Order: sequence, then structure tokens, then C-alpha cells
Amino acid sequence: LSNFTCLFEMGIGAWEAFLSENLSVVIGWPGQRLGGVVLDLPDNSTGGAVAGRALADALSRGLGWLYPTIACKHSTGPHRGSCSYAALPTFWDVLVAAVEKLNHRLDAQNTM
Repeated sequence: LSNFTCLFEMGIGAWEAFLSENLSVVIGWPGQRLGGVVLDLPDNSTGGAVAGRALADALSRGLGWLYPTIACKHSTGPHRGSCSYAALPTFWDVLVAAVEKLNHRLDAQNTM
């Protein structure tokens, strides 16, 4: 079996409407090995808040990792407009801070 499993690749709108169940519990696989890709986060002043919500949703859904991407103009295929970071998004520092905050929260929960 793999060290990690990508359960999904979907746009931010679909992710926000996705199941709210703890997927780790549902499929019986460790959360730290589950995750997915969320496409088309806005690369503007709202992007940080959107990324923070996406990360919090990932944790509440039992996922251990999430790869959020921004919308861009130079990709093709079924997810035309989506891309990985050819350049860092404008909200990068906010995203890093959100990950640090969630990690500290998890650390505190694990030491109780």
C-alpha cells in the first residue's frame, strides 16, 4: 500500500460543498495518509481566508494533507485554468500562518 492516498481533485466550490464526514473513519485509513488537491483558489485578497477554510475543512474531514492551487491562465485540459504554483499566490504568507496555527492546535490536542 502507498504511504499516502489522494482521494480527490476538485475545484474550491465543489470542495466547500463536499461531504462533511470524517473520511479517515469512513474508509478506515489513517488520516495522515489521506488528502487531496483543491483547485482554483482565488489569487487575491480573499484567497487567504478561502485557503484557511479549505485547510480547516480538510482536518475536520479526517485528512492529513491538502494541496491547494490557484487559478491561472496557462494550463489546458479538463481543469483548464488550474495550476500549481508557477509563482506563489498573493496569500502565501496567510496560508503558511494558517498551517502553523492548525499544527499548533493539533500538537496541543495530542499532548492532552
